Amino acid sequence: MSTALATFAVIATLGSQAADVDASSYCTKVRSRAKGDAALLLAPSVFAQILRYPLSMDLGPTSNDNVQLRIGLSYSPLDTYRGFQVMGLADADCLAFTSRTSLTQVLTDGLASVEGAAYRDQVRYLDANRGEWQALRKKARQRLDARVITLLEYEDFERRVVEIERKLEESRAAVARADARGATSPHPPILQQAHAYIDHQQNMDRIDSGLHRLQGLNLRLVGGAIPTLDGHLDWFGWVEASYNFGGLFQGTQERAYLGARQRELLDASYEYPARLEALHREAQALRDHGRRELDLVEQHLASLDQVADILGADATATAGQAIDLIAAERISAMSEQVYFRALVTELSTFLGND
Repeated sequence: MSTALATFAVIATLGSQAADVDASSYCTKVRSRAKGDAALLLAPSVFAQILRYPLSMDLGPTSNDNVQLRIGLSYSPLDTYRGFQVMGLADADCLAFTSRTSLTQVLTDGLASVEGAAYRDQVRYLDANRGEWQALRKKARQRLDARVITLLEYEDFERRVVEIERKLEESRAAVARADARGATSPHPPILQQAHAYIDHQQNMDRIDSGLHRLQGLNLRLVGGAIPTLDGHLDWFGWVEASYNFGGLFQGTQERAYLGARQRELLDASYEYPARLEALHREAQALRDHGRRELDLVEQHLASLDQVADILGADATATAGQAIDLIAAERISAMSEQVYFRALVTELSTFLGND
């Protein structure tokens, strides 16, 4: 019974362990239930029996009228093993749940977080250059007041500046939407998270399957005391082992279950790996689009620089207005360059730089 006594130390710690640092209510829930179930499995059972035998039988130590009182303990080493496995299953369930929660957020908000980060860089750039385009707007107004440029030229310039301001507001709105959803870029990359999810799920399935395989087995140690008529105590005890022949078939079915579960995890369209693979392809397409857009913007910037160099040789007021118009257009194009460069970088991180 020394093994049984040793389990008391384990049981005593179940209620006194420090609060789980995992903030997940789900993990707290499953671990609390598992510790309660494990306590019942780890602890020995106390029992009392009152037996009456026919008077013709010699029962040894009895009380009156061939009635025998037994008080004892029952302990199962297999239940002790089950108790630790139940707690291990709860830990595995918690890891699997945490992985599922993370992947759900990735599927829901992953691309929104990436785009939000790119828009945030664009907002920073436009905010940092607000003084420049406002100064250009002021100069254009001064030229209009001095009748150096026409009203149509001024309105053309004003339209460019308004486009920059609208772009800034649209970027701020996109950042606000991403922040409101709590979208954050996934780390590590999504496919690594998918592999981790599969590992956690398979570990949980293996522990659960192992517990099912033990259902047909039993090993129990029983011992106790029998009060006698003369006021003394005698003892009794036995070891009981049992096996359910259904276990011969259960093992085959459990192996089939694990095989089917693995195929489900890897191939089922509703499982996270398949859904993440689709998201991965979508992110790749968005990154390729961002790279093409970035090339176009950089070509546009190079063209603007060439025109600005040509106009720089002309000292007329009209040329000055054209140069300022190009400068405003360059601010707008630079903000797009910042956005698409950040988008491509964030998507590469999202995809694991594949």
